[in-house]
Amino acid sequence: MRSIIRACAVLALACSPAHAFMIDDYFGAHRVTDLTLSSDGKELVYVVAKGVMAADDALERTVYLQSLAGNSQPTVVTGLSGAAKLRWIPGKRQLSFVCKQPKVAQLCSYDIATGKTAVLTDSTDAVEKYSFSADGNTLAYLSRRAAEPTTSLYRRLLNDEPGVVIDTDTLSVYDFVDPNRATAQYPLPATLWIKDANGRVSQVPVPGEPGGPGGAFHWSSDGALLSVTYVSADLPKSLLGIYSRTSLGVFERASGDFRIIGKATDPKGDEPSVMFRGGEWIPGAHRLLVLRAFEKESDPWVGKSFPDWTVMGAREPLPPAPSAWHNVETYGSNTAFFPISDRRILQQTTYRGVDSLYQLVGNGVERAPVVAGVDGGSSMFAFSADDKTVAFVSSSLTRLQEIYISKAGGRARQLTHLNDAISKRVSFTAREVTWKSDDGTLAQGWLLEPPASKFPSRPWPMLTHVHGGPGVAMPDSFGPYAALWTYPLEVLVSRGIAVFLPNYRGTKTFGRAFAQPSDNGKEPVEDILSGIQSLIDSGSADRTRLAISGHSHGGWLAPLAMAKGQSRGLKFLAGSFAEGTTNKIMMYALMSGDLNRQVHDPLNGGSFFDAPERYLEDTPELAYRGLSTAVLFEAGATNLGIGMMTAPKATKHFGLPTEYIIYPRTGHNPFLTRIQREIAERNLDWFEFWMLGRVDPAPAKREQYQRWSAARTDKPS
Repeated sequence: MRSIIRACAVLALACSPAHAFMIDDYFGAHRVTDLTLSSDGKELVYVVAKGVMAADDALERTVYLQSLAGNSQPTVVTGLSGAAKLRWIPGKRQLSFVCKQPKVAQLCSYDIATGKTAVLTDSTDAVEKYSFSADGNTLAYLSRRAAEPTTSLYRRLLNDEPGVVIDTDTLSVYDFVDPNRATAQYPLPATLWIKDANGRVSQVPVPGEPGGPGGAFHWSSDGALLSVTYVSADLPKSLLGIYSRTSLGVFERASGDFRIIGKATDPKGDEPSVMFRGGEWIPGAHRLLVLRAFEKESDPWVGKSFPDWTVMGAREPLPPAPSAWHNVETYGSNTAFFPISDRRILQQTTYRGVDSLYQLVGNGVERAPVVAGVDGGSSMFAFSADDKTVAFVSSSLTRLQEIYISKAGGRARQLTHLNDAISKRVSFTAREVTWKSDDGTLAQGWLLEPPASKFPSRPWPMLTHVHGGPGVAMPDSFGPYAALWTYPLEVLVSRGIAVFLPNYRGTKTFGRAFAQPSDNGKEPVEDILSGIQSLIDSGSADRTRLAISGHSHGGWLAPLAMAKGQSRGLKFLAGSFAEGTTNKIMMYALMSGDLNRQVHDPLNGGSFFDAPERYLEDTPELAYRGLSTAVLFEAGATNLGIGMMTAPKATKHFGLPTEYIIYPRTGHNPFLTRIQREIAERNLDWFEFWMLGRVDPAPAKREQYQRWSAARTDKPS
């Protein structure tokens, strides 16, 4: 074994070319975190952070101001280094932003010409969101009182108190491990305010709590009306999310009246719930975009993503005729609508796995001309007041983020070169792949292929990464999973291991039928395994050198696919699964009763107590017999560290080489840079060791390889 390790150490050095994309590049790359275009379309302000992924402790943020005339170079705006939610104040050469103040966050302004900062609000509670009217004279802002940090069960159990009465309908494992669970799940209510040109502040009489997807409020062009998305006071907050079932209304400043456009309801048996959102105004008119979604108890993940939309007058009733409503799929937290006119409404969303700007066309969408000629995915769209200049951020699976500008309908041009140095080290390629699943359903995904100049021989060893969600589409964007769990997929492909990213059934952006499989366990597994088989058949993947990984929902589905693959002759050398409960009975026990009733019961055809056989069938831990896969399990200490305890016990019981890591100060996603790096390095080492026999010769990793070598079942000589 020692001779093998010495030989592999040499191999590890040989397959780490000096100019290949490496783990350091995830943390050295530049990422645009905010972008705002001036009303006249002549100046752009954008914020750049270090790292492909978000990190709470990566505080280095640089704000740039760039003229869009000629070949002007950006300048650093030092006075805005700590600014958040930067926006141009309409009609002025000033920027607004949420700023830290001695007591609570307020809204501030920054004058470009003088460099002076002013505080615009005097709120008792922290300012979270805001919006200026089109003339820049009236301000709407949302404030929220901070919750006391001593209300969670975690803290109560640490105190010297009497026994605590427990409500199993609301209690979950997270309450025992996360000190901030209570305040994070149910923050204190928010309040919406208006400050007029004379400095007078008044509260908007919202019949509930303002907030929701896509923002919370929008001004009409003349500033006379304010649309508001809110949670009705008489509707209980859903465990599916604080703003899961929102209503929509309009506040008229002159009269002080609040008119309800559409009021949300809860589901009751076969009667679906209904929710409303939207509120974006048609320019120059008192007409607004309204989204209405129906959600049955049997489709808790799907209904709200497929709303009907219409454009209607602010004082009109909801159109009763079905022909007035059109269906569209909305996906992702960054979904946004940009009405240009009654007949032209643009939507920033993801469609068939591609983030971009689309135009609503009847019951579908088509790519907007603004992004013509730009490959990959695009987001963070910002428009000038006349909609003739557009700025946005774009990347692809093989191209890091840059900012693009489109003027007067012309082809977009690249404005920045933030990542030129790192982009030169990206030598792997990517392509879209499609295949037919077992029942003939067409599925889609992406294949990252090793650089042909270094690894010309096919078939390649291949890692299949199963995304979480289940709705999270794997997009054509760089590092598509790095911000959720730092699997070093791009480094692995640079070092000779192809990476397959399947968008299986349950994934959104491919239509309602695809997003809602009739069998939540069977069909997604069939999609994944048939996709792997298609790549073997085409000569891309080496059947003898397969691996699989998954996070969150994928941390359950990928182990199920690993187990079910045996019947197809698909054997995996290595697996790595994070933040997923691979024992459905354990999951049911550790989640709250309300969440089980709202989510797990409908997805699994009934309660565990009434239909235990389905929970057993979809528990991968019971199907590991006969496997020889080396499995790495990872969890966050404040999330599923306890929930995954049976996973390594099961693999060890069946004789599989196993390692279980719990990361301190980590939840469902890692937000500390050192933890992100540790995850990336461990997974790189894990897959190279078990798939290719490579060993990183660094002395600090010697103990790691000794553990793994001792766990080998094949015992190579």
